[in-house]
Amino acid sequence: MSGNKGARTYARPDCAVFRKTAEAFGGLSNMAPGFPVRVNGIRVLTIEALYQASRFPHLPDVQRLIIDQHSPMTAKMVSKPHRKDSREDWDNVRIKVMRWCLRLKLSQHWSKFSQLLLSTGDRAIVEDSRKDDFWGAVPSEGDTLVGLNVLGRLLMELREEIKAGAELRRVEPPAIPDFTLFGETLQLVDFRTDKNAVPDPGSSDGKLLRDEFTLRLFESESATTSAATTSSGASLDKRPAIIANLKPHAKYKRAGLPWLDSIPAHWEMVPNRALMGDQRKTVGRDAKDYILLSLTLRGVIARDMVNPKGKFPAQFDTYKIVRPDDFVFCLFDIDETPRGVGLSPLKGMITGAYDVLSPRDIDPRFLYHYYLFVDEGKLMKPLYTGLRKTIPRGVFASLKAPWPPPDEQDAIVKFLEHANRKIDRLVRVKRKMIGLLNEQKQALIHRIVTKGARTDVSLRQSGLPWLGAIPTHWELRKLKFEMSFCGGGTPSKANAAYWNGNIPWVSPKDMKFDIINDTQDHITQRAVAESSTNLVKAGSLLMVVRSGILQRMIPVALCAREVALNQDMKALTSRGNIIPDYFVLLVRACEKWLIVEWTKQGATVESIEHQFLANTKVPIPSLDEQREIIRYAEKESAPLTTAIIRSRREIELLIEYRTRLTADIVTGKLDVREAAAKLTAQPTAPGAEPVTDELVEEIEAEGVEA
Repeated sequence: MSGNKGARTYARPDCAVFRKTAEAFGGLSNMAPGFPVRVNGIRVLTIEALYQASRFPHLPDVQRLIIDQHSPMTAKMVSKPHRKDSREDWDNVRIKVMRWCLRLKLSQHWSKFSQLLLSTGDRAIVEDSRKDDFWGAVPSEGDTLVGLNVLGRLLMELREEIKAGAELRRVEPPAIPDFTLFGETLQLVDFRTDKNAVPDPGSSDGKLLRDEFTLRLFESESATTSAATTSSGASLDKRPAIIANLKPHAKYKRAGLPWLDSIPAHWEMVPNRALMGDQRKTVGRDAKDYILLSLTLRGVIARDMVNPKGKFPAQFDTYKIVRPDDFVFCLFDIDETPRGVGLSPLKGMITGAYDVLSPRDIDPRFLYHYYLFVDEGKLMKPLYTGLRKTIPRGVFASLKAPWPPPDEQDAIVKFLEHANRKIDRLVRVKRKMIGLLNEQKQALIHRIVTKGARTDVSLRQSGLPWLGAIPTHWELRKLKFEMSFCGGGTPSKANAAYWNGNIPWVSPKDMKFDIINDTQDHITQRAVAESSTNLVKAGSLLMVVRSGILQRMIPVALCAREVALNQDMKALTSRGNIIPDYFVLLVRACEKWLIVEWTKQGATVESIEHQFLANTKVPIPSLDEQREIIRYAEKESAPLTTAIIRSRREIELLIEYRTRLTADIVTGKLDVREAAAKLTAQPTAPGAEPVTDELVEEIEAEGVEA
């Protein structure tokens, strides 16, 4: 029973409870990885480390020791010996500090963290702790938890602000004295707009990138060679140290599947009906008690019901119940479905069109890795029937899958999770590099298209905040005087040319940039060149004016041939004073400001208002100077473009590598038992206590201390 005055009692089944980070709501924990924050230009891997460091504003060396830890658990551990030296008013300010840390986490991981908070619905959020009834609540009689649950209540406070429509991207430091990190007063953090500055290669941020690019993928402690293609040109063909000695199993036997000819002799092939049980229970009238789930390329995720997008049924009565570790399979339209299998981390509901299966006598993570491999290659094509390419449930239930012994399933999962962590980190580093390169390229082009290719010209103020000073001899004219506009719509069914592919019909999805490569620079031109109402002639500019894409960029592209547009697109045709390629450069260089200009006065981010677009004043150099700007911008940005393309290719290679590795391991082509047994926790900083399994259990038993 809690000894804290004001303790509350929670019924576990009615709450969103978290203890370990791998659980459904584990991302709410201060220990959750994947939520680094940046304050005063310093990157902190977890808010647990930031919270602990905030104890010691007068001891910057202790703060640095805490911040330098790779694990939140070790950050907490290294702070322990210094707890007696915590700031004197710590007990009075710690809740303010925690609220600040949580808001930083949300501001810098808005999509991911807000979605997780919203997935808790209206339930109480409770941290389940063995001993700590201040930040969390401890188990009591029956299925109850008792404690002050301060962390959970702070999280619920954030959740309600999100529901009320607050964006919470601007975070002020708490009003407490001597609130410093490494001797510097902690400053306001504002993520409402992207940062303009790009870290200099010689700065601490630049050093971070260089250091992270030297990550070794699966190296052993004595490894000295890189495991993946990097910006320095290392090759993925080199077998990383930890997998260099992986060998096939001694004996194999026939598997009998079109995509799997053999498996290790000691494995079995077991029908899906024995590995997974069909779960057909629907939510009925209790739909309000379940989170709405969706199967995506990122797995099974919670849908945002506060700011919903897409179509929803009037009622959810027929939606199926999904529990944590249930599989969700889409067994129809398989070739057109980006992802056909998911393993749910959440309890919720999903459309009855999907099959929900509960694992039996098999590690669900192993089976998930196996069916991801099958789904990636759409290998079940021989089982399709009908025009919708459906796999009948009976056929899928009879389909056999490999079943290694349980200890080997564990080894495979352990090895693949280790591998995926390394690959994911490399991909994140490269995506970060692409983002920084794009920012630098955008800043470069912005200077060129707003100041010109020459540096010896006099400037005058344009009067436009997004534009700044421009050369004195340039004109400023409203876009409606320089462009003609053509909207889109749905073509008549009577005109067959629109529907038989003879006339491309362009929509926002055809203008999306490559999400996987995470770059704004490469806008897909496929539909503009191949893919139907007013006809738009070649040489016009195509622009998305209504779409969720507009939250991040303004897709604009030069039309290579005659096309037609849907209602979410607009075509702009120059009247002769603006070269289309110059206008594309101008929009891409200034898009984060133009989005605000074109969607202001109550319009949503997803819609560009024609009156604002048409009445925007744009700089107009002479035609010769526009051509000079186009050539100069292409020349000056070429090294950055090359680096971006190279980094995108490196990401593609890493993903291809992951796919090959997973396929070889889940089908038994490689034996990972010995390698998995050698995997250890990441090394801690010099002098820190090694994090063994026994030590982690001991620390967890102590609870999260205040």
